[in-house]
Amino acid sequence: REEILADIELQNPDNFDELVFCGYGEPTCRLHDMLWVCREVRKRWNILIRLNTNGHASLFYGEDTAPLFAGLFDVISISLNAADAQSYDEVCHSIYGEDAYYGVLRFARDVKKYVQTVILSVVEGTLGPDDIKKCAKMADELGVKLRVRTYIE
Repeated sequence: REEILADIELQNPDNFDELVFCGYGEPTCRLHDMLWVCREVRKRWNILIRLNTNGHASLFYGEDTAPLFAGLFDVISISLNAADAQSYDEVCHSIYGEDAYYGVLRFARDVKKYVQTVILSVVEGTLGPDDIKKCAKMADELGVKLRVRTYIE
C-alpha cells in the first residue's frame, strides 16, 4: 500500500480530476489496503475517488463492508452484468453462485447510505433492451443510478 501511495504521488494527483480503483482483478480483495490508500489520499489531495467493483466485498469478507466506504469514496460503480440471478451466474461464474447477484444488489443498497453516488452498470450488446429495462427498474428501486456502457469489440 505504501508503494501504491508513492506511485499516486509521483503522478501528481492535482493534475487529475479523479482517482479510480479498478483493474483486471477485484480491488476490494485488498479492501483494507485500498481503504488505507484512500485515507492517505484524502489527507493530501482534493480529488474525486471512484471505485469500479463487482460488488462482492461483503460476500467476500462475510460482513457488511458498506460502512467502511464512508467519507472515502465519492462514486462507486458496480458491474451488474445481468437482469437476474441465473443470468448473472451464467455470465460471471461466481463462487457464490446465484447468491452473488443478490449480494451485489445488497451491497448497492447498503453502500448508498455512505457514498454520495452509487451506479449500477451494464453493457449494451451483452444485454438486450428488455434486460436493460429490468436493470433500470432495479436501480430505480434501489435508489441508485444505472449506467449503460457500450460494448467494444
